[in-house]
Amino acid sequence: MMAYLTPTVGLGCRSGGYLIYGVGATVSWALIICSFLLSHTVSLRYQDIYMGRRPFVSREGDGGPENACESQDPGTFNLPFHRRTLWHSTLAFLTVATRVTGKFIAALNACWVVISAMLEFTGVYSSCWCETDADVFGNRGWVALFATSQSFRTACLSFWVGGVIFSFAVCAVAYVGFLFGCKRSDIDEYDG
Repeated sequence: MMAYLTPTVGLGCRSGGYLIYGVGATVSWALIICSFLLSHTVSLRYQDIYMGRRPFVSREGDGGPENACESQDPGTFNLPFHRRTLWHSTLAFLTVATRVTGKFIAALNACWVVISAMLEFTGVYSSCWCETDADVFGNRGWVALFATSQSFRTACLSFWVGGVIFSFAVCAVAYVGFLFGCKRSDIDEYDG
């Protein structure tokens, strides 16, 4: 928003690059969170089978649930083989698919940050094409020719301050979320 609202106002090379990065990061984050939730759901289904809260459907020749816990090694434990339902298989597939897709988008996004930084430092974003937002405005694009640094500062200060405050607010909300998410429960503190 800071790049979009500062002169020249509009969607151009620099603000468009930031928009691509922001959308990519958000989509990647959402897919990885979705993968985490799906993985948790799939694991709970396996746990329910182990604990006997879900019916066990054995595969051919595995000896059934009565032999599921037997093992040749006394220190190991074998989970029963079972046939997954179509819904459980779909959840397992979506778990992996969302994780792989999210990480792939994150890797592409990291490459885009490097490319965008190179475009910034080589002066591509300072070209007439990018400065006038010609890719969006076409012949209606404009650039401030005789503006002083003081006039730019006056025009941009409120957007810069708002952007910094928004960044700190997002960090504070994330910190509080992680603080409550990492809090130990009474069960964790039981020494048994």
